[in-house]
Amino acid sequence: MIKITSLKISKDINMVLGTSVEIVAFVNQDKPNSIKITIKDPYETVVVDNVNMTRLNTKVYNYIYQSLSTGQDGDYEVIVTVSDGTNSSVSQDIFTLEDQL
Repeated sequence: MIKITSLKISKDINMVLGTSVEIVAFVNQDKPNSIKITIKDPYETVVVDNVNMTRLNTKVYNYIYQSLSTGQDGDYEVIVTVSDGTNSSVSQDIFTLEDQL
């Protein structure tokens, strides 16, 4: 059964609005049928909607989210779904963006 074995989010010291955030997903099988990402802002508004992640290497996929300097500060929810056509697996995490000073 396909699954996401790990989900890593770049957690730089300066996670502020207007910067990019890299999300990396590690899966247990190479070349799944699909691996997609959804990101919700602190108000549950979808800012990335079911977008394909990019294959970096065998079993490794990423997505770079470019936040808006005018976006909402707070916790953003990341939802990654991987599917092999029959089975699917979902992994979730959060990252926090702060207002620029």
